Amino acid sequence: MQLNLGPRNIIIGVAIVAAGYFGYTAFFGDIETTDVGKLMQIYPASNSLKQGEIQRRILKLYSHDAHYAMLLDALRQEDPAIQTLSVAVLTEKKEEGALPQLLEMIRSPQTHASVQIQLARAFAIHQSTKAAGQACPRLIELTDAKEGQDVRVAAHNALVEILETGAIVKFSDTVRRSWEQMWQTHKRRAELKGP
Repeated sequence: MQLNLGPRNIIIGVAIVAAGYFGYTAFFGDIETTDVGKLMQIYPASNSLKQGEIQRRILKLYSHDAHYAMLLDALRQEDPAIQTLSVAVLTEKKEEGALPQLLEMIRSPQTHASVQIQLARAFAIHQSTKAAGQACPRLIELTDAKEGQDVRVAAHNALVEILETGAIVKFSDTVRRSWEQMWQTHKRRAELKGP
């Protein structure tokens, strides 16, 4: 097959490129900003594809000095989408200074399910910290059958990482009892090791 670069094909090619460019800028144009605050404002109203792009953009732009305080403040906002984004960015950037606030959030029964899922992931990533150990009782509660399936799975997966149990505890409707027993065993082992 031979490539024909006649005027008609060149015009069609330019039209396709232009349509692609204008389509991209119409859909993603507002995320090209370097203003993390603006990106956080448009995040909740965006679809999941655009939210993923916004999160990647914030992670790329993130600077502890410029954005850490803003993300901590965002954790106090009422919008669960903003809270979830803030937890995800703080976790990805390994901001252990935020763990006390994340611990407070996971302990709150008013925390939205999507935020609980992201918090469970955060404590799984920070599994060797004191805050992760302190989150275990609440994570165990979140494995209860009355919780949503996604929350239960996230809490279960976090406990697997934090307590280093591998596949000892299988996910099921009665998983909470198993985790309570595992937590007691883990605490006793930690007490025997000492500080």
